[in-house]
Amino acid sequence: DNTTATLEEINASKIVKFAAASEVDNKLLIKIAGFADDLVPITGNNLDNFITYMNRIKDAGVVLEIISLEAEKLKLTIDVYVDTLVINLDGTRVDGTAVAPVKDAINQYLQSINFSDTLILAHLTDHLQLVDGVKIPHIVSSAYKYADVEWQSFQVKHTPLSGYIRIEPSDLTINYIPH
Repeated sequence: DNTTATLEEINASKIVKFAAASEVDNKLLIKIAGFADDLVPITGNNLDNFITYMNRIKDAGVVLEIISLEAEKLKLTIDVYVDTLVINLDGTRVDGTAVAPVKDAINQYLQSINFSDTLILAHLTDHLQLVDGVKIPHIVSSAYKYADVEWQSFQVKHTPLSGYIRIEPSDLTINYIPH
């Protein structure tokens, strides 16, 4: 009963912060995630309680599949042709105002993708072209993985099963090339 709670108290008590539903193979697939400085899976009793609640309120005959997974991993190799008067070949800005503007732009793009939306490589390229000093960003290879599944390459777009995707520094290779 939250009738006496403030809006802030209600929002703070919510466990599911992101949700998306779609029909897949005659089932209603519901992806959910929480938020604690970043998107996180909902686990344990919280997930069990959500599943129980959804099974209680669903229409008869509707088959639910509810998932809450860790972020999928992304692996990229990118050739970035740069104006060396703006960006050094180690990726730093010549004027010292940014340590890793291309890496920052990649992470900003990934953070900007709405929950359960599709990562589109052309949009990432567009985003990188906005970085001062980047002349030509070329995505050489891209792959994703989740759980124990091996890396799967993709060339145009990918919609993460978990609803969100992140890249580790070790999975990002940027080759800076003078233009």
